[in-house]
Amino acid sequence: MSVFTLPPAPNWFSSSLVSSSPSGWVAYGAKNCLVLLHHQTGEDSSSMSDWRQPQPVSGSGSYPRVTIQTDAHSERSKVTAVCWCPVEGGGPQGQNLVSGAEDGVVRVWRWDMETTSLAMVGQHSVGKGRVTGASWSKADPGIVVTSDEGGTLAVWDLVTNTTRSLVYGRNTVYCLACHPDDPDMVAVGCKLGLVLIVSLSGTGRVVHRMRGHDEDVYCLAWSPSMQVKIGEEEYDEWLVASSSRDRSVRVWSAREGRTVHSVRLPQGD
Repeated sequence: MSVFTLPPAPNWFSSSLVSSSPSGWVAYGAKNCLVLLHHQTGEDSSSMSDWRQPQPVSGSGSYPRVTIQTDAHSERSKVTAVCWCPVEGGGPQGQNLVSGAEDGVVRVWRWDMETTSLAMVGQHSVGKGRVTGASWSKADPGIVVTSDEGGTLAVWDLVTNTTRSLVYGRNTVYCLACHPDDPDMVAVGCKLGLVLIVSLSGTGRVVHRMRGHDEDVYCLAWSPSMQVKIGEEEYDEWLVASSSRDRSVRVWSAREGRTVHSVRLPQGD
């Protein structure tokens, strides 16, 4: 029997600790390391038109391609957030992966799929404590936004290599998601069930402050397009979904700041 072992992720419950790239590579944090892996198929996945389609596997012994970046962050600082650039070509200088750690350091990397090598090309540490989330703007691939446990968002402009901070009081931030079409808008998931829609321009105005969850918000995701149908209802706007420790998922209208759909997961045995 063949056994394939990957390094464990200490913060397995955090949605910010794993991310998948447009080309099908998965990255996650394991202690202070970064683990990158790609599913092996019968032929080179990079040449396929759609890596998501089922492909024949070359025997039962096929394992993922794996690269481990040891010491991606300092020895005593666990990786707490990773995020791939959502655009195939990467950022303005080819950057395509960002990571954050317990010590507040955020690093941006250039991943080369041909040589399976990872090179750090920049970093900052403007936050106030552990990095809790990271999101790379699809609308503007030159912008990376990270959050920390002190309620601060750090907006990193990769073109000018400058950062600025937006502070949201004592709201502990657990996750965030940049708007897929508006580079100035981001959704923020906080402690005690609060979801914010904020503007990144100026002082970071709160556009909507939305409540509905009973416990902490752990994950956010924008709809893939403006045309969304839920049941019999159709929406012509960008919606954002949030999941919480209270086992519920809510879908929000970012335009109106209200819940348009919700579902609660059943309790386990």
